[in-house]
Amino acid sequence: MAHAQRVRRRASRIARARRRYAAARRACAASAVWIACACGASALLIACATSGPPADPDGTAAGAQAIELAPRADALRCEDDAQPDCADWFRFRVAEPGAWRVSVAPVAAGGSPSALGAPAPLELGIAEATGREIGRAKVAPGTPVAAIPIEVGAATDYVAMVTLPPGAGAAEYRLSFDKAPPRPAASPPAASRVARFTILEVQAEGGVLIDGGRQDGLRPGLRGRLRDGKRTLGQLVVVDVFDEGARARIEGPLSGEITPDTVAEIEGPADRR
Repeated sequence: MAHAQRVRRRASRIARARRRYAAARRACAASAVWIACACGASALLIACATSGPPADPDGTAAGAQAIELAPRADALRCEDDAQPDCADWFRFRVAEPGAWRVSVAPVAAGGSPSALGAPAPLELGIAEATGREIGRAKVAPGTPVAAIPIEVGAATDYVAMVTLPPGAGAAEYRLSFDKAPPRPAASPPAASRVARFTILEVQAEGGVLIDGGRQDGLRPGLRGRLRDGKRTLGQLVVVDVFDEGARARIEGPLSGEITPDTVAEIEGPADRR
């Protein structure tokens, strides 16, 4: 009698294990689309066969639900040994080009953010409908939201899968789609203000006196050039500034003679002319 009971208990355990294994395989893709699921190849692109129609219609890629790009609340029930709901598949189209972000986060009952504590170990995966993988992300302590960026150049169809590991229990979650705001255009560099001043005197020590001073916004350190018509004769740097004049040092050799038509162009102050 005792032997018969042991045999029945062993047969019951084997039957439960077989049901869990079959249910896990039903949660995998029926086509050659990547999936990180209970088949034991979470980091690979795999194709898992199904054994009969799944109890959960959206538990396979073939049964993926068509959804809009709007927040979606859903739930997984992965604690049922007989018919666990460990995967939800979705398909969606992104028509607007740009940078997008698809994310999944566990929520508490009623849709509020999940309470403190270890979050449900949800995993999100995104692939193009052609099968090309975009990425995977997991919810974990310190990472309460699993997010995957998508760069969209033209209208594209995608599939998304949200999973729980077998035996992970139940979890409610929110699947979200966000478009990043366009990057602001780079501001053009500010135009340099240039003021022109008359040369009052050419000094023997390699400098010039000009007719601009403090009232013209000149200050030591401003730089400029000597111009004669369309020619640049040399470079200047302002060294001394007075109320109605300034002295600038000529840096380097000149490419021509300073004439009565030569002017000093100084960058920085408002053009007074």
